[in-house]
Amino acid sequence: QQIPCPAGYYTPLSGQWKEDQCLPCPPGSYCPEGSAAPVPCRAGSYTPYNRTTGPGPTTERFRDCDSSPQYDQCILCPGGYMCPQGSVVPIECTFGHYSPPGSSACFVCEAGYYCPNNGTADYYKQEVFRCPAGLFCPPGMDHQPDSEYHNCPRGFYCPEATPAPVPCPIGTYNPVTGMASLVDCTLCDAGFYCAWPGASNVTGECSPGYYCPAGSTGATE
Repeated sequence: QQIPCPAGYYTPLSGQWKEDQCLPCPPGSYCPEGSAAPVPCRAGSYTPYNRTTGPGPTTERFRDCDSSPQYDQCILCPGGYMCPQGSVVPIECTFGHYSPPGSSACFVCEAGYYCPNNGTADYYKQEVFRCPAGLFCPPGMDHQPDSEYHNCPRGFYCPEATPAPVPCPIGTYNPVTGMASLVDCTLCDAGFYCAWPGASNVTGECSPGYYCPAGSTGATE
């Protein structure tokens, strides 16, 4: 009668006759019952332990009356780390990158956010490391922004965590940096017109014979 190796063990050999001839499943892999070879933990999971039995991924569990963690499945990769297939330990994301739980790769911090630490999790990027209103954070930002280098440009405004500076609409302009909202765009002065979005100054004076009230978008209004 053939008896399979128990879960958490494997053997690539035939002709074995004792259970203790089965080999413990190595870190980075799992071994269901009757395994001939270890199976790598799936991308987005890992295990540093021997004798893992299933793919999971699971989160930390504890034995009854014992504070030691017990993992019989591959473990979900934590946020701020990446776990390629067959990972033994999670790999920390570097500055300017982040990841949500269960990731096989780290991601470049999107415009509108900054990732100032190694191991930045998606939750902290979304909730804590939001680019403040009036500033613009380009993709891959790896430090806290400041008004000396990251002010929103002239002609635009930048709400909190904006993915790109927003141009002031036609009929308005903005001659200063660091503006945060649409109300910071200046209505085009009477006697002048503002024909282009994202203007840092008026386009020009009205044509002779025309008045051009405040907010005009053309020279003949």
